[in-house]
Amino acid sequence: RWYIADDQGMVCSRDSLNYATGCCTGGELHSCTSCEAKDKCCSRYEHCVSCCLRPENKPGEKMQSIFRGRNKPETGHWSTPFEYCQAVCRTTARSTQHENAFILDRRFCFSKVGFVPPAPALPKEASLVAGAAGQSCDVACAAKQMTCRAEWFLSINDCNSLRAKFMCCGSCAADQTEYPGYVEGSAPKHQQPAFCAFLPPLAAQLLPSFNCSHANGSVRRLCPC
Repeated sequence: RWYIADDQGMVCSRDSLNYATGCCTGGELHSCTSCEAKDKCCSRYEHCVSCCLRPENKPGEKMQSIFRGRNKPETGHWSTPFEYCQAVCRTTARSTQHENAFILDRRFCFSKVGFVPPAPALPKEASLVAGAAGQSCDVACAAKQMTCRAEWFLSINDCNSLRAKFMCCGSCAADQTEYPGYVEGSAPKHQQPAFCAFLPPLAAQLLPSFNCSHANGSVRRLCPC
């Protein structure tokens, strides 16, 4: 069953989501159902986002002290508490023993436990470009009079970088694809609409896995230009 956490902190099933507003029409507000207070980690991503948005957790204050990309001032801060909570609640490399084996069931955290290790810094001359649906990074960069650089994908292969350009309402996680990228909200359900994905950590070490020329009709790619 698919669940959604909206920007008010409500958790609901997709059947209760108003797709026009992006808000739940029912559900549970500021739900910490699958979370533990001791480490602020949850077994369900949507509960993590919802719990993080509780006023007593002060997401509005915390988002001003943390950069979108860890140790990357050039990425700036999140613009809303919802964006902040979406970002810190993703699965990280620290929650896995190897690519698909999780150390703990509660792998979504809105505390320091959930912060990813620093990625290689993007060169100062690099720009993050969000491609249009079905557009390759070669084309997206060329439209900005730049060139896609495959060797820079490692620096943007994470949820923080994706959320700098996309909302990722349907969650963000590692996937075996040509990503990093965002699946359009209008895509068929089997394609996981409004979902952000990046290359799994082990595969990401193989630079040939990153492809500037690939395009998918429902995917907006995140491109290092």
